[in-house]
Parts: sequence; C-alpha cells; structure tokens
Amino acid sequence: MRLAAAAGAVGAVAFAAGMAASAHASTDRPAAGAVHARRALSESPEMRDQPPLAHTGGFGEPTCLACHMDGELNEAGGSLTIEGAPAHYEPGRSYRLTVTIKHPSLKLAGFELAARFASGPDSAKQAGTLSVDDDRAAVTADDGTHVQYAHHLRSGTTPLSPGVGRWTVTWLAPRAGSSPIVIHVVSNAANDNDSPMGDYIYARSVHISSDEK
Repeated sequence: MRLAAAAGAVGAVAFAAGMAASAHASTDRPAAGAVHARRALSESPEMRDQPPLAHTGGFGEPTCLACHMDGELNEAGGSLTIEGAPAHYEPGRSYRLTVTIKHPSLKLAGFELAARFASGPDSAKQAGTLSVDDDRAAVTADDGTHVQYAHHLRSGTTPLSPGVGRWTVTWLAPRAGSSPIVIHVVSNAANDNDSPMGDYIYARSVHISSDEK
C-alpha cells in the first residue's frame, strides 16, 4: 500500500472487504464491515504522516494488519529488529533503540513502538519516556491511556537504502521501580501500490528486567 494513498479507491476497498470476509477470524483480520469502517485509515494521506495509535500488537492491540490485510504477520522473506535494548535496565538511564525493517519489496516503510510495564500493578501503563532527535519520527501520547507511541513521520517513510527502513528512538528508563518492561514494535514494508494489499507487516517484542535487586 502507498502510505499516502488517495482516498476514493472504492474498488480496492471492496476487494479488500471480500478478502477479509473470506479469511479466518482474528484480531488482526477484521470482518467486511470493519474494513469499510477503517477505510479512512488505510487510504488517507494521514497514514503516511502518522499511523493510528495503539497498533503495536501488545496488550491486546491490533497490528498494522488491521488495515493492511493481505498476508500473515511476520512472513518469511523479511525481518524486523530492535537494537540497543538492554537485558536489564538501570533506572533513569537513557537507551538508544534502533528499529530496522528489511524486505526486498519495500518501497515505503513505517513503524510504531511503545514501552510499557509488563506486569505488576502498573501493567500496560507507560514505562519511562520516549523521545526522538530527528524529523523522521515523532512521539504521540494516547489521550485515553497516556501511553506514548513513537512512530514514523512522512519524511521517515522513504527507505534509507533499497529495501531497508530504519528509525532511532531514545528510551529513558523509569527512575524508580523494579517491574519488568516490555517494548512492542510493529513495522510495515509497504509496496507503494495505492492499495492495502501486498504489504508485509512485522512485529516484535523485547522484555527488559530491572537492575534493582
């Protein structure tokens, strides 16, 4: 799909709805009616400017397959990695996380990342603080849950090299507490063909324990 696809591709949506209706039910494959309800997400120019929040696949969230419904999650032929995440975090320390997606069909790329407490009384709540230091990505907080999501901007959807999308996010670990943390990230290797079909979606999670004894 072109992340900046023009609204009004009714034929593509009708075809996508038929595909969704015949596919087996899952949280990432909506029924036909849901496909029409999500039409603004999968075809609007805003998708390239910013993805919908809360689509990392963590804590019951859907992934990008909610809109890019062709194919399975984490199909062979591509990869998604997170570099820089520690096995154990030191409270108050900053870590630079590098998200990289690779696929030979990638023409445009997007991502979304969240860091939350994995368990305990603060389970699913924001863990630490996310920030970015260039104009290829941004951080937006959900108005309801207050969870921060790092995500691509339009300038960050262009591959840095053929078949490769990459972004850097800084994570400031919580200054107190000993609960484990989980980072969820999802990424789209888009084929830029003006439809929600033919894209490849990858998701990963990284679990981080506290250094506190």
